[in-house]
Amino acid sequence: MSSRFDGKHCLVTGAAGGIGSSVAKQLANEGAKLTLVDLDMPALENLGEALRAETSISESHILLKAADVSKVSEVSAYIDASVENHGPIDCFHNNAAIEGPVSFIEEHSVEDFDRVVAVNIRGVWLGLKFAIPHFASKGGSIVITSSVAGTIGSPGQSAYVTSKTAVIGIMRTACLELAERNIRVNTVHPGMVDTGMARRIAQQTELGEDGFVDWVTATIPLRRYATPNDVSSMVCYLFSDEASYCNGSEFFVDGGIRVGNG
Repeated sequence: MSSRFDGKHCLVTGAAGGIGSSVAKQLANEGAKLTLVDLDMPALENLGEALRAETSISESHILLKAADVSKVSEVSAYIDASVENHGPIDCFHNNAAIEGPVSFIEEHSVEDFDRVVAVNIRGVWLGLKFAIPHFASKGGSIVITSSVAGTIGSPGQSAYVTSKTAVIGIMRTACLELAERNIRVNTVHPGMVDTGMARRIAQQTELGEDGFVDWVTATIPLRRYATPNDVSSMVCYLFSDEASYCNGSEFFVDGGIRVGNG
């Protein structure tokens, strides 16, 4: 029985994080050839070992590349390496992002703001710029990770919210530019997900990690955080032929938090 991604070249940035690694594992289990990109090479290597141990993916179908997605030369290099190793791109999870410090605007440093914007906006745009020319001739799918924070405010996270709002605009423009080439572009909007990023945010608040989790969970209609698999299942659906008419849209995986707080 064939899998949805047999032989397809799928590229994931921010691959060593909670969502990225879950996407990588699901794609590996469904036959994909993977290019996995992250700033943290040791974490990428650990992910590669886990994929070899826990899935049926072959050694030749995993390419690991360390890169700062905000730097032109490093983005160009990971794209070139991915195409050289695996051929044209079929699916691109443009996912790499950082949260930055939790700090009110007047206390937020310019340097921290610039770094979040560089990774979360410039990094997404550069990924598209260099990946698009190498998509398969039959088309493909791009999923950009935004956030529920891209559609509602969040005190203390001006840089992160700004960045996650901006990538919606990038998605909308890219979908119009690429539709005639049958490359679909969508955003996925996680709410609170049980990942290292969520824990780092919680630890910076006055409530502390446990208090923050309790407070946020009470605002989520489903009364729980998402698992990384909840999000990766949506990403892989949008990559698949089952989503062949999904284009230019925002897909929420948030347990209803946007409805409850919007």
